[in-house]
Amino acid sequence: MYTYLFCFICTTGLFSHQSDTLTLFFVGDLMGHMPVHDASREKNGYNYDSIYQWVQNDLSSSDYTIGNLETTISSSKISGYPRFAAPREYLVSAKNAGINVLMTANNHSLDYKESGLFQTLFYLDSLGIKHTGTYYDALHRDTANLLVLQKGAIRIGILNYTFSTNQIKIDNDTLVNRMYLGWMYKDILEARLSGIDGLILVLHWGMENELFPRRYQRELAKLFKSWGVDMLVGIHPHVIQPFDKDKDGFVVAYSLGNFISNQRKVPNSGGAILKTRWVKSSQNMVLDQVGYELVWVDKYRVKNRLVFRIIKSDDDTYQQKLPEPRKKRMKAFRMSTMAHLDSTSVGITTWR
Repeated sequence: MYTYLFCFICTTGLFSHQSDTLTLFFVGDLMGHMPVHDASREKNGYNYDSIYQWVQNDLSSSDYTIGNLETTISSSKISGYPRFAAPREYLVSAKNAGINVLMTANNHSLDYKESGLFQTLFYLDSLGIKHTGTYYDALHRDTANLLVLQKGAIRIGILNYTFSTNQIKIDNDTLVNRMYLGWMYKDILEARLSGIDGLILVLHWGMENELFPRRYQRELAKLFKSWGVDMLVGIHPHVIQPFDKDKDGFVVAYSLGNFISNQRKVPNSGGAILKTRWVKSSQNMVLDQVGYELVWVDKYRVKNRLVFRIIKSDDDTYQQKLPEPRKKRMKAFRMSTMAHLDSTSVGITTWR
């Protein structure tokens, strides 16, 4: 009798220590510079797949890989800086590479005003790419603002805001999530009451090309933590800024830098993938692991045609194929960035 009772308890889970695991990877800015489009032009359209071929397996290994879509998507125009518009194929290739979530609140969200924003949302939805940050109207914002990423019993919420839309104004203030603290407090409070296990803010903020966050950003990070945020991921500066993890486990990545772009100064020529693993058991839910990997954008020509490739900066196989000038640029990015992060980051190192 006791043997049967013990077997029953085991199979019903009373002694079970099973847990669910969720991985979230964050990449930086997906820029729509014209040289990137020119390099991807084909006879009958565009194809960006080859840009990602050296990182596709890694990006696809995560349950969710989240990027910052710093361009609008258009059916009728292709344009680069200062008003970005990319074709539908730009999204197709990002999805093919494993990027299945995109943040859309940034300073280029309104480059083509409402029509550009609406087209972007339409193409994201048509391709089944999850997103948050911009909306069709107030009702859409009410239902889609909190993006919940789920696997098994784990539910992680994401909210996305921008500090600016480059002074482009529209009548409806609810189409783009701006960093209005009153709105953010209300959104965070509602998110925490919704029953999610963790909450992440993705903020388009900071100063371009600066290697350190401003004091006000550090103060805001503390404020958001006190409101119930578990992690903060920053984008916009186009360079990598420090990573911090405090004694309570609150994580801040002030800026992930560029993921794909045409910017070629050493600090701008790459970015970081922030990798996280979340584990939930019957007792609790924890951020089990967090770390980063550096990626570098290789740009070169083949028969007068531009080529872009996103490369892990420690990829020895790829590095061995490089001619010396490009190899030096890749090493310069990795060495300077690692020295910067080693001396300024707290509690977060390379992913292992």
